Amino acid sequence: MKLFKNIIVSLVLISSLLVNPTKLIAEPLEITPELSLREQIAVYSAQYGTDKEILMKMIECESGWNESALGDNGRAYGLLQFHKASFDRMAKAFGEELDYKSSSDQIRLASWAIQNGYAREWTSYRAIKNGGHYSFYSNLLQKHFNVKCKL
Repeated sequence: MKLFKNIIVSLVLISSLLVNPTKLIAEPLEITPELSLREQIAVYSAQYGTDKEILMKMIECESGWNESALGDNGRAYGLLQFHKASFDRMAKAFGEELDYKSSSDQIRLASWAIQNGYAREWTSYRAIKNGGHYSFYSNLLQKHFNVKCKL
């Protein structure tokens, strides 16, 4: 079954290149629940030109792959620890109505967001790009934070 899924994902990506070799995938793909999170990351990363390894490291750092993780005192949710307002703002810029609670939509939006100037909004991204560690002071929480992400 795994081999079949990999073949389907590969065929979708290859067919998109044959149709329009200057763009990876012009139209949004419908990701079905049969695809694993990692397979969804591979598809959306290819679609938006995102480094899938960075996205996977961000997910590991943000939520430990827990799709219903809560963080920031309950203000952040899901695999990529989106705040609802940030998710909605990015989705509006993306141009589609997306579901904040959907892991697939979080992966899709993050894949797009990383390539469109929003990557630094994740402290995990900053930590990864800074060798695995990022420190900052939150004026909102009036507290100093140290973020460490495995590389």
